[in-house]
Amino acid sequence: MPKDPAESADVEVLARRIAVRHVSEGLRAADLPGEVSLSVDGGDVILKGLSARQMDVLADRLYPSLLPVVQELREALKVHKIRVAPRIAFGLIHLGDLCIPDVDTLAQALGASVPPTPEREYYPDWHVAQEACTRLKVASESAIGFPLLGDLAPYCDRCRQVVTMELLPLGGDEARRLAAALTGGSNPAHGDA
Repeated sequence: MPKDPAESADVEVLARRIAVRHVSEGLRAADLPGEVSLSVDGGDVILKGLSARQMDVLADRLYPSLLPVVQELREALKVHKIRVAPRIAFGLIHLGDLCIPDVDTLAQALGASVPPTPEREYYPDWHVAQEACTRLKVASESAIGFPLLGDLAPYCDRCRQVVTMELLPLGGDEARRLAAALTGGSNPAHGDA
């Protein structure tokens, strides 16, 4: 029997309220300033008043096993000059938005054959962006055993590109495999880990 959409929305708001309580407890336990609340429509958890370092301390307190994975992933991405800063939110690792040139770079780092593109003057249209995302999906499936997927958006604020890809969040094991593949470690997709 299909669920009532209103009931589904209520469950989502309840889950967000529980997340607010969980993060509030983490702030108190870590003795951090800051304020956490739910947006007026109940759609977003809002966290205010914390620096990036304090966010790491909070993440460490809430998800201690994920912070080293995030740090490994940051370093691995930095080696390949991929401009994104992984962060922890609600038990998942978020890579955030990637410019399409960075999508190509990540795909290449995972073994895709991607023609080199000029760093400047590379303003892909939607079709080119979709092709880059497909290359990343195929390369990541082959290299780490799962596809890196995401949603395309029409504009990237960081590099003023026409299109950007927001990668879907990763679990800890997935992020660990990605970091290992980017640093030339064993291939967890093929049982080497």
